[in-house]
Amino acid sequence: MSLAGNLRQYSPRIFTFFARLVAIVLPQRLWYPAIFRLSRLQALILRVAIVISPYRTDRRRPILVSWLMNSWLQALSTLERPFPIPIRVRGHDAIIRASANPNGMAICSVHLPLKHMGLRPLADLNRSPDAVITAQRELVNGKFPVWGLGQGLPPLNSDRHVLLKVRTILRRGGSIAALIDNGRGELFPHKLFHLIRSVKAQVVFVLAQLQPNGEILVEYFTPPDPFCKTDDSISSNLLVLKARIDRVLQASPDNQLIFDPAEQTNS
Repeated sequence: MSLAGNLRQYSPRIFTFFARLVAIVLPQRLWYPAIFRLSRLQALILRVAIVISPYRTDRRRPILVSWLMNSWLQALSTLERPFPIPIRVRGHDAIIRASANPNGMAICSVHLPLKHMGLRPLADLNRSPDAVITAQRELVNGKFPVWGLGQGLPPLNSDRHVLLKVRTILRRGGSIAALIDNGRGELFPHKLFHLIRSVKAQVVFVLAQLQPNGEILVEYFTPPDPFCKTDDSISSNLLVLKARIDRVLQASPDNQLIFDPAEQTNS
């Protein structure tokens, strides 16, 4: 098993325990500054540990602030209490334009750390999706938690019937959120794109990136062909997304951001 797999096997319970401790000791306005500082400290310690471990040659080693922040935010969100997160939004006009499409909108991201952060600004824009395609393990009391909001969104289980349910939502002008890679950082012509084409819906991509000062930059952007009209245009969309992903990876504070190899999409 890779280092990522080993850490993910034990970390949820550890982060949940300490997240509850943070919630008891600190007021909600201090939760985010506290976990940011803790993540930086954890990363320093883990980097030392990995150098003397069998995983020192693992190129996917996720010992970095962004991965740790992802775990902290996920754990704190299970408490279902709102807390402020410093977010800077870029490209919100892409969401506003796409949400005006009468045939629906698909908000798509990939398995990067902080991958679910793109949902938080949508609530402020009054553009929250009608459902999130996800796995059962991600849910809290039957809802998909929106980080920092203290509330959840309706889930769509990622099973063989999910595209039929998505089609129903899009046909009535609704919106969905989904991850469109295979969980190992590999993009592919997802079946969702063909569904978008068939119902004349519109896609918007979103990526989140941790900044050195702890702020999270959330960027929404429209691909060259948001309606996915042809297979060639879908490929062009994916090339643009890959270029943006590469830019995020290269510009990350530790320059080590990776895809989460332990998570897989089944749709």
